[in-house]
Amino acid sequence: MEALKVGILLEGSRPVGEGINGARRGFAFVCNEEIQVIAKYLPDRELLCEVLCAQIGRELNLPIPEPILLFDIEEKPLFGSSDIGYPNLSHYLAKDSEKEFIIEKLKKWVHLQSASFFDELIFNADRHPGNLLYDGNEFHLIDHGLTLHASYPPETSPTRWDNQLFSLAVNICKNEIEKNEISNNGNFWTDNLISNHVVENAIGSLIGDKVIVDSLGDFLSVRQNLLKSMISIRAGASQSDFLNA
Repeated sequence: MEALKVGILLEGSRPVGEGINGARRGFAFVCNEEIQVIAKYLPDRELLCEVLCAQIGRELNLPIPEPILLFDIEEKPLFGSSDIGYPNLSHYLAKDSEKEFIIEKLKKWVHLQSASFFDELIFNADRHPGNLLYDGNEFHLIDHGLTLHASYPPETSPTRWDNQLFSLAVNICKNEIEKNEISNNGNFWTDNLISNHVVENAIGSLIGDKVIVDSLGDFLSVRQNLLKSMISIRAGASQSDFLNA
């Protein structure tokens, strides 16, 4: 598990994006160098969810910007990430000339299934075009603060919420054999997650309020143990349309 970098957000950052948490683009001093970052003030639980999910996803080789714990000049914490500088999918979907192209690219994305398994693990009901970035070749996953829901039990059935990327993966299947392949791929992905102790290592390295950290660890422990059955349920039926949700 890569160590979480810590830095200082420099003065002069500016608002960016359309999110509800007031993300800012600016520069930070991290590991003896000045780098461009995206930073946002978050409640403690959301900040820890962002860090935890980013570290888990990156350990599983998913394209997620590197997380950074930042502090402003008043020593208030912010969640930061390296600024990869690319627009989200909403930017492309708003243009008729690019909409069909970007949809086809997403359908063929090499990480589509693994990203959908990741969203299932972290109970990410908040995936939408605004939190997928596209750099012209690769998609990047961002915004995981509203996952690992405190208001829902970790064993909540997949029939109770929409995993948008999983729905897309299932909807493009041509037959039951391809749906079964998704389920088999999910089993392999889950075995890798558990055998490499990804969740345990991420929780063990997470620094923050012990009550929150312990609750996130307990939540993920339950979900990873139920993940194969959850994936099997989802692979059995299509759900809502990700691009028009």
